[in-house]
Amino acid sequence: IYTQLNDSLREGDRVILQNIQFEQGRSRLKGKSKKELREIAKELRKQPNLNFEIHGHICCTPKRYLEAFDKDTHKRELSHNRAKQVYEYLISQKIDTKRMKFFGCGNIYPLNLTPDLDRRVEFFIVE
Repeated sequence: IYTQLNDSLREGDRVILQNIQFEQGRSRLKGKSKKELREIAKELRKQPNLNFEIHGHICCTPKRYLEAFDKDTHKRELSHNRAKQVYEYLISQKIDTKRMKFFGCGNIYPLNLTPDLDRRVEFFIVE
C-alpha cells in the first residue's frame, strides 16, 4: 500500500489518496480535495501507461448495510458516488477514461486502523 503516486507502481499495488475528503454523508468533494486531485492528475499525465481503478470505501455503517446513505441522492450508494466524483474530476483534468474505472466498495474492505483510513478513496493499479 502506498500513499502517493510514484514511478515504481505495478499491477496489484494500491495507493490511498489521503487528502481526498468529502462533506460528511455526502459525495461532494471538498475544495482542498480538488486541489489535491489536480496534483494527482499532473502525476498521472506523466505516467500515461498507468491504468487504475478508483475504489471508494466507507466506514461506520452497520454491518447489515454494505453501503452508506448519500444525503445528496437519498440512496445507499455513498462509496460508489464518491469514487464516481473522483473519476469525473480526473476526466475534467484530461485523464483518459480508457485508463480508469470506478467502483464503490462500501464497508467490505476496512483497514481497521482508523475510521479516516476506512473512509477513503484509493487507486488500484491494474496495468
